[in-house]
Amino acid sequence: MGSVAVSGLNLPAPHFTVIQAKVMNNSSLYDKKSIDEVAKILNLSKRLCNGIRKHFGESLSLYDLSQITWRDFYPCKGLGIKSWREFSDAISIIDIPKKAVKILDKPSSNKIIIEIDISKSFSKVIKELSDIMKASV
Repeated sequence: MGSVAVSGLNLPAPHFTVIQAKVMNNSSLYDKKSIDEVAKILNLSKRLCNGIRKHFGESLSLYDLSQITWRDFYPCKGLGIKSWREFSDAISIIDIPKKAVKILDKPSSNKIIIEIDISKSFSKVIKELSDIMKASV
């Protein structure tokens, strides 16, 4: 077994084979959309949709919506606890990846299927891949 040099890192050569790599493209999370489009995606009521438009703006990304907290939501006139529950239930389906590399499946001891988030930095991807290799030794 040799080693692999990647941008100054000297990593041991992996003893497993990546048989499939899926690339996550989170551009849809960060693209600004009109509130009507977002409401259709998240299945929000018209009342909640209008309240969000009035208090948070006409166009927001799904990521921006996921960052709205109860403290931001509570002072909004016309949006109460029922609206918050509907909103938080809808937002809970948005999956914001925190890791650059995610193991999807490990069909055998020497093969893995990973997912790489292309919105993360290359160095973070390499670091997480090396952590996966070290953990599987």
